[in-house]
Amino acid sequence: MTIGDGEIWGTMRSTIFLLICLSGFGSALGAEEMRRISVSGIGEVQVEPDRARVYLNAQAEARSTTEARRLVDEQLNGLAAALEAAGLEEDDLIAGQFTLAPQYDYGGVRRRFLGYLARRDVQVDVDDLERLNPLLDAALGEGIEGFQFIEYQTSREAELRAQARELAVADSRRQAEELATAYGTNLGPVISINYRNTNSIPYRIGQEQMVGMASFSAQEAASMPYVPGDLSFIDRVEVVFELLVD
Repeated sequence: MTIGDGEIWGTMRSTIFLLICLSGFGSALGAEEMRRISVSGIGEVQVEPDRARVYLNAQAEARSTTEARRLVDEQLNGLAAALEAAGLEEDDLIAGQFTLAPQYDYGGVRRRFLGYLARRDVQVDVDDLERLNPLLDAALGEGIEGFQFIEYQTSREAELRAQARELAVADSRRQAEELATAYGTNLGPVISINYRNTNSIPYRIGQEQMVGMASFSAQEAASMPYVPGDLSFIDRVEVVFELLVD
């Protein structure tokens, strides 16, 4: 069976027509893509802290595990009693992980057993910053020497996170409107939103340049000039708008 010239030309015309349609469809997609604008809005709120979380650890060394644990428990019981004197409540103290490890002296030919080191991490929530230094004094008085860091907080965290989000949304729309006007177009509806979770930047005394924990003695901590910096709440949102051309 053979194909005539007319049939060949008809097939070619169909192919050419299909290519033209595909080309036009691709151009339409390209034009639609060009009628979009993507912006990133950022919102930040700063506030003075009104509360703090103190991280300590009670530790003691003894020849037996029982005695080492007893000494640590004694420190914690004394601290809990001292909290009330400092205007805090026993519930504000949260005892964390307990560790117990043998200690050796490796200075000689053979290692020499020194005893057991018991340690329990402690977290204390302070709702009134006026009570912070009395707390540190109480910890020092009970023989707690492991001061790690103070993390300042705010009781308005949920409210400030919402404010930062509202500012990020407003910032994204402002940018989009300004750019649309600058290019002689109008801002259309929202096509997509990519929301970044709210992020807060904690303020830790003595730790402005460090992410991890530091170790100070309780005596050093109590004598530090405690002037907390502002807390920052930052939010970010990425939005794609449609652009309307008259």
